[in-house]
Amino acid sequence: MNDLNVRRLEMSNRVVEFLNANSIPFRKGSPGPQLVNEFKQAVTEIQNLTLAQDSELQESHTRSTSRGNARWALCDALDQITRTSRGMAVSIPELEGKFPPAHGLGDSKLHTRACAFAEYAKRYQKDFVNFGMAPDFIDDLNGKIETFERAVTIHAAGRSAHVATSKLVDDAMQSALNILVQLDPLVENYLIGDSALILKWENVRHTERAWVSRKPGQTTPESNTKPEADPSATAA
Repeated sequence: MNDLNVRRLEMSNRVVEFLNANSIPFRKGSPGPQLVNEFKQAVTEIQNLTLAQDSELQESHTRSTSRGNARWALCDALDQITRTSRGMAVSIPELEGKFPPAHGLGDSKLHTRACAFAEYAKRYQKDFVNFGMAPDFIDDLNGKIETFERAVTIHAAGRSAHVATSKLVDDAMQSALNILVQLDPLVENYLIGDSALILKWENVRHTERAWVSRKPGQTTPESNTKPEADPSATAA
């Protein structure tokens, strides 16, 4: 969840607490009660989506680590082939430049190069083994390619899921703000005459500004110390 949505959710939670603690005397036929229920449901949905988003983020870190480990193992196997081919090229000139370094390549290009290494190395498997490579080095390389490919696919799927959940959070937050735009004047109208509750409502309806780091000796503008009115409060 981005910083703005975090602050908006904090504001929304304060609004729900206010509505739970203070019974608004809406008149019969007023849309107030329905809007209150819809707003509470929207906030609950945001909270649930946020929990799902946090869980996906943790899983994404794990998948990223797995992808990184698989990438390192694959690059290490390719490096061994590259180093060995350079020594072999002295007596087998056609190997010169056939196994270039793989570090620094993106995932897709790394996968393509690894597959090319495995395919081309088959022609010289005996020579590689005679030069100290393990007899099953090509099978080992293919296994590392499959592990890397799987890790990349899982990592990409996790990122896609996280992006999709983030979109759901944005949509749910916008829905809650749209409800609040309607609810805001209703609550204020029914609280006329109770200055204490009106002041409390105005306070909970504000979204705090994000803290901005400043250089030593730099003063904080007064506007940064005051609560920021949420855009929904003035939306048409």
